[in-house]
Amino acid sequence: MLDAHRVAPKLWVGGYPGSAAKHLGHFGVVALCACELQSLQAPVWVVKAPLDDGPPPDRQEIERALGAAGLLANMTLRGERALSTCAQGVNRSALVAAMVLMMRGQSAPGAIAAIRSGRRPPNGMMPLSNQHFVGVLQRLDRDRRHLSDAFRAADAVLRGGSAGPRPRAAAIRSDTPR
Repeated sequence: MLDAHRVAPKLWVGGYPGSAAKHLGHFGVVALCACELQSLQAPVWVVKAPLDDGPPPDRQEIERALGAAGLLANMTLRGERALSTCAQGVNRSALVAAMVLMMRGQSAPGAIAAIRSGRRPPNGMMPLSNQHFVGVLQRLDRDRRHLSDAFRAADAVLRGGSAGPRPRAAAIRSDTPR
């Protein structure tokens, strides 16, 4: 069974799907946010954004998270359902989902509240309990330029200037140079 909860229209947060990957067909895109879980055979578009859940995220990790969030935000605005996952569906996936909500206009406190009220992990942990990630969201809220840049870059990728329409089952690394 898939461990995921809807946190906003078209947006879910959950743990790594593992053997439940075959049930992901109703999602248009899945973000893999756990650095240790970057492989998934599923009938959906997979976005890889490997993040560590311990130390403060470095610039490259934040850029990967923003890239994945930009793609998920654009996909949900195009009517697709998106799932952000990590090992337990508590911090890394919640960080990317909160960035999606911020790209859609919410403040950091509003996005954090939406994630915490919507996501109920089976282990009972509070989503976004990693204070380093909360700090990243608060900094992004003060300077939203990075959010809008990532959103616009993802929009350009999805418009497929040279690649044409995106395949139904493809893999993209969100750290691909723009």
